Amino acid sequence: MRAIEAVIFDWGGVLIANPTANIIAYCARALGVPENEYRNATAAHIAGFQKGAITEQGFWERVCRHLGRVCPGRSLWGEAFRAAYAPIEEVFSLAAALHRSGYKLGVLSNTEAPCIKFFHEPRYAIFGVKVLSCEAGAVKPEDDIYRIALQRLGTEAAKTVFIDDVMANVAGAKDAGMKGILFKNPAQVEKELDALGVRLGGEGS
Repeated sequence: MRAIEAVIFDWGGVLIANPTANIIAYCARALGVPENEYRNATAAHIAGFQKGAITEQGFWERVCRHLGRVCPGRSLWGEAFRAAYAPIEEVFSLAAALHRSGYKLGVLSNTEAPCIKFFHEPRYAIFGVKVLSCEAGAVKPEDDIYRIALQRLGTEAAKTVFIDDVMANVAGAKDAGMKGILFKNPAQVEKELDALGVRLGGEGS
């Protein structure tokens, strides 16, 4: 019997390059405001957007009211995310190897609704569960979102590894009973997975 049965990956910063800085720059430029002003305007509303409590339109109405700008007449967030989107191929290769080795895979991400369409791309088919904050109504590191991921995967916390590039999110997973790995690079993650008994191409201990 395997000590580890499932591996859950964060999205931005693990499976793909962290898009935050590029999204901020893109949106600030589109709205014609300095990045620091844009960042300050979004601070009070981004959590509601990520939890799905407000729509993208509602998000922009609040942000643009704060900035004194006209709301964009398109999905500016989706446009910005597309421009920032950069998969980390080594991590996708690792995930594919885990999938071939019989491990359950999931994605757990603080994600906004306009980004969901990316998960319809073929490369995400290996992830049997995708828990996205905008659909789950909770964000990392809240306990509920980890519990939802475990329930959907059908695995015990002690037999699940969570990988994230933010220490607070890893700590949240550990508080929920999971094993946690702070992402630095693909080689480091593979080494830490091996130390936990995760075997590529064969059964774990």
